[in-house]
Parts: sequence; structure tokens; C-alpha cells
Amino acid sequence: NPKACAATLQSALDLALSPTANIDAVVLASLWDMHIVSPDLFAPTNTALLIDKLLARGRKVVLVGPPVGFTVSPRDLIDKCPSSSKDGLTPEELRQCVREHSNVYRECNTAIKQYAQQKGLPYVDLHELSCNDSACPVLDEEGQLIYMDTSHRTFPGDAFVARRVRQDHVFERILDAK
Repeated sequence: NPKACAATLQSALDLALSPTANIDAVVLASLWDMHIVSPDLFAPTNTALLIDKLLARGRKVVLVGPPVGFTVSPRDLIDKCPSSSKDGLTPEELRQCVREHSNVYRECNTAIKQYAQQKGLPYVDLHELSCNDSACPVLDEEGQLIYMDTSHRTFPGDAFVARRVRQDHVFERILDAK
């Protein structure tokens, strides 16, 4: 329901901007619009102006980057990935194929991360938490699919990322930073 979603978002923003609210940090997560890094394209209600308002109110603002995004659903990768083996994809071929198809939000992630660095904002990089230089898993440790489509995680996928956030002490480091 778009109206209910908009009302919930407005309530959250009202609370975040309230001068009397006792808030440790405001965490903003989104698929992100690339306009956040192009000030000349901003509209009066854009994210950058919201961030400036939050900072002016003394709020700590944490940006969570976009999710890993695939050009095709990870369920379909096995059919899309070529193999040199008659027995099907080798683990290395699958890793390489997943890496090639997991680039949808990579450029946006880099731009938002640079924006956060320029503003001095903590940044949670979901690409770094979900992937590394050689692999971007589509299955968790129990072999369950992490993504339900090209960008939305499954429940096991959310648990996978949450474990990595906890293991890396992401929010503890952010909230402990002065």
C-alpha cells in the first residue's frame, strides 16, 4: 500500500527531525538515486537536503548502500552461464558468472560511498559485506538462495547479511566513533 508506506516514512522522518527525540543515529537505506551525488539536480525534498537537515539538528547519519543487484535473477544464472564442462558449471565458472552479473548497483554504490566520505558520514557497504574480490555468493552456508530476484534478498539472505554485519561489528564501530 503506497499510502501506508508514505505515511510510515513521513512518521519516521518527523521523529528523526524532532528536536526532542532521543536518537543515537539515523540510518538511511535505499536503492539510492544517483542524483544524490549531483547537487545541481536536487529537488527541494531530496535526500541530500534531508541529510543536511539531520546534520544541522546534530544527528549522526549513517548511509547504507544499495544491495547487490543482478542483471538476471540468481535462480536463472545457472542457465545463463556458459560452461566448458559437460558436467555443468564448475564452482569457479559459477563464481565468475555471478561476479559478472552482480554489477547492477556497483557504480551507484561507489558514488554513494564517495558522497558519504565527502560528507564525513559512516557508510555501510552491502557490496563489501555480501561479496569479496573473487566471489559474490548467491547461496548461504546451508545452500539456501540468498536472493529472490535481481535485488531483493530472501529471509536466509537477510540473515546472511545480518551475520556479516554482526561479525564485522559494523554498527558498534559506527556508534562508538566520535
